[in-house]
Amino acid sequence: MCVLLGSYSGSSNPSFCLPKLNGIEVARRIGKLSPKSKILFVTVESSPDVVREALSLGGGYVLKAQAARDLLAALEAVLQGQQFVSSDLLG
Repeated sequence: MCVLLGSYSGSSNPSFCLPKLNGIEVARRIGKLSPKSKILFVTVESSPDVVREALSLGGGYVLKAQAARDLLAALEAVLQGQQFVSSDLLG
């Protein structure tokens, strides 16, 4: 199973998307309920602490600004059990 979570920051967080949880907490819960799930974060958040925490859950991390370039490669990597990080986050 592949799960694609869209993360929204600040007041733009639509209540129908992640009502009282952030993407990292949702990913944690998915991992507990379905340990074989693959997680790919697609987000505008580039804070090193948030990226580190998300990647500690496995899967991948794609910045929305690079989604057109990175999304297919990220999905392929995550489905093969590898991590993927948008190149802009690698420094």
